[in-house]
Amino acid sequence: NAVFIDYHEEIALDRPREADNRMTVLCAVFNEAKRRGQITRNPLDGFERAYVSDRAEIIWTEADIAKFMAEAPLELQQALILAIHTGQRYGDLIRLRWADYDGAVIRLVQSKTKAKVPVPVTAALKRMLDGMTKQGPFILTRADGRPWHTERNDKEMGKAWRRHMDAAGFYPKPFEQLSKEEKQAFLHFNDLRGTAVTLLTEAGCTIQQVCSITGHTMDSATRILRHYLAST
Repeated sequence: NAVFIDYHEEIALDRPREADNRMTVLCAVFNEAKRRGQITRNPLDGFERAYVSDRAEIIWTEADIAKFMAEAPLELQQALILAIHTGQRYGDLIRLRWADYDGAVIRLVQSKTKAKVPVPVTAALKRMLDGMTKQGPFILTRADGRPWHTERNDKEMGKAWRRHMDAAGFYPKPFEQLSKEEKQAFLHFNDLRGTAVTLLTEAGCTIQQVCSITGHTMDSATRILRHYLAST
């Protein structure tokens, strides 16, 4: 049981809904195995779901970003800037190629929605991209130039991100010692998508334009903006 819980929690750090979906499929498989008498019990019966709908309202503030950037390795700073200026998901960002950027627009196919999305590049993002050293086909790489993902593993940047969050004092105690509920209360990488919603809106985009870029639903983007406006 502990193996499945650890697997669920690892994926849920950046993709809680994906983690829940995988557990749901596994749970169904175990139920069928139990029905056939191949196992005596389903180890995932009553597993605790990681996704909480109102997490969409959590965003990174200017103070959070400044705190993270103060001592962050350059490769993580680049990831944060790319995330808040595009609003894309973790898995899509680590797979963005230089070929997807033409100097004015980043074009990608979102892995979740399968939508072909042109993302206009802001002046700040353009300065970063044009000033970066290309260390291979992918925009985001580790310090040694290796991509953040392999065919079997795309979690390495997430792990490096959490290590820095720990070091920067974002958690009251080491992240691994937090309960699942406590972990959900703190900022995650994908919460930068909510920050992107607010930045795009402040830049003059309509809610429809924001959703066409980030892939949020209208309801989700509206909740983010409502929460953001209330807090500021």
